[in-house]
Amino acid sequence: MIAFGLLFVLVVAVVWLGPENTFWQAVFLAALAVAIGLWISTALNTLRRK
Repeated sequence: MIAFGLLFVLVVAVVWLGPENTFWQAVFLAALAVAIGLWISTALNTLRRK
């Protein structure tokens, strides 16, 4: 589930940036994808506990 979400974010980022993406954009998007994945997993775990 989380891996699929990260893959989806990565595909959207590549399509959105196009072929002219830079190294720093890739680093930023990777960090953003990890942060979103952690946030989603934390939210899902919180929902499961309730």
